[in-house]
Amino acid sequence: MAALAASSSMAKLPAEILFEISVRVKATAATPKDLLPCVFVSKRWKAAFSSVLYGNIAVTDAVLGIFLDRLNVDEYGSCIRSLTVHLTSARADIELRLTQLSEKMHKFTKLLSFSFRQDVKCHMSIPTSCFKLIVESLPNTCVNLELDTNSHNTSNTTKINDHVCESIHRILPRMEHLRLRLSKICSSLFIDKADRLQPVDPDFRLLPNIKSLVICCFAPWGARTGVCYEFRLGWPEVTKTLENLLEMDPGVPRDSYIYMLTDGIEPHLQHHYRQMSTVIRADMINKESWAIPCATPRNHEGPERSLVRLPNGAEVVTNTAGIESLAEDQLWLNAIGGARIPAAVLKAEIQGNTSFASGCIEASLDLVPIEHSSERVQLEKESWWKAEERVGAKIFDAEKRSGPYYLSTAPIVQMLPSGWAWNFLGTAVRV
Repeated sequence: MAALAASSSMAKLPAEILFEISVRVKATAATPKDLLPCVFVSKRWKAAFSSVLYGNIAVTDAVLGIFLDRLNVDEYGSCIRSLTVHLTSARADIELRLTQLSEKMHKFTKLLSFSFRQDVKCHMSIPTSCFKLIVESLPNTCVNLELDTNSHNTSNTTKINDHVCESIHRILPRMEHLRLRLSKICSSLFIDKADRLQPVDPDFRLLPNIKSLVICCFAPWGARTGVCYEFRLGWPEVTKTLENLLEMDPGVPRDSYIYMLTDGIEPHLQHHYRQMSTVIRADMINKESWAIPCATPRNHEGPERSLVRLPNGAEVVTNTAGIESLAEDQLWLNAIGGARIPAAVLKAEIQGNTSFASGCIEASLDLVPIEHSSERVQLEKESWWKAEERVGAKIFDAEKRSGPYYLSTAPIVQMLPSGWAWNFLGTAVRV
C-alpha cells in the first residue's frame, strides 16, 4: 500500500477519494492496526486514515488505562466521533480511569456519541458521581449518549452533588439518541426543579431534537431502578413525569421513539406458577405497550438462552443481550469491534448516507429461529410446550396493551383456550 501511494497518481488523489479508500481498508482489515502503515505514507494520507482509524473507538476496561495514558489528545482528539467504554470485569482503578476520561473529554472536540456499558456479569459498584462528571464534561457536539450500568452504580445518600439526573436534564435539548439504565432515576430527568419558582418560558423545548429515548428500569440480574435518594420504584414516577411532558410539550417530534422498559411484576402474581418471564416496552408517544414473554428451558447445559415470542409473531432463541436488544426495538446496535452506535446512524452508513459511523459494520445478534435451535429439545419437555401441542394453540404470546392499562407491569400468564383447564398434575385437559 505504501509503495503504491508513493506513485504520483496516488499522491494526487482528491481528499474525498482518499477518505473512501480508508473506509474500505478499515472494512476489510483484520484489526485497526492494519491501517497504521497508511498513516505514515504522507501528511495527506495521515489526515484521511486518522479520521477513520480514530473515528469510532471502543475500549474495554482492560485497555482503558492504556488508551488514556497513550492517546495524544492534542493531535488525535478531534478525530474521535464516537467513544464506547465497555466494563467487563471489576477493576480497582475504574473510578480513577473514568475521572481521567472526564478530564480529557473536552479535547474530543468533534465527539458525536458516547457510550458506557457495564456487562451484566460485572458486579462492581461505581459511584454515580463518575457518570455525573462524564455527562457534564461531554462537548456540545455530543448528541448521542448511552449510560448503562446494569443498575450497579451507587449514590451517596448524603451528597446531592452526585445527582446525575439533573446533569442529563441540562443536555436533553441537544440530544438525538439517548439510552439510560441506572440504579436510580427520578423526575429531575425531565423537570428542572431549580426553575419551578421561576416563570415558565413558553418557547422552551426540552426534547426538540430527540429521535430515540430509551429508559430501562430493570436489570437481568433482578434489580429494578429506584428513585434517587428514596426507597421506592422509579417506574411510576418517571413514566408519569414523561407522560405529562409529552402531553404539555408540542415540540417533541411525534415520529420519535420514546420507550420505557421494565420487567413484569405484580405482587399478587409473584408466586403464580403459570407466570412467564416478561419484558414490557411502553411506547410513551402512542400510549401503548408490548409485553414480550420469554421461556427458559430447565436443565439446559451451557449459557442461559430463552425462547422469545415477538410482537411480529416470530419465535427466536437468544441470550440476555438479544432479549434486551429485541425488547428495545434494536434502537442501539453493536458494531464489529465493540462500538455502540445508534441504529439510525449505523443504518444510514450501511445505506451509503453520510454518518459518523464510517467503516462500521453491524455485529450480528445471537438469534436462532426456534425450529433450528438446539434448545428446542429441552423446550419440548416443558409442560407449557406439551400443553400447546395438546390444545393446538399457543397458551402465551406477545401482548399489546393500550388505553388506561398501557403502563401495566403485569407479567404474561399462560392461558388455556376455552374448554380446557389444568388438572392437579399440571396437564391440560378438556372440561
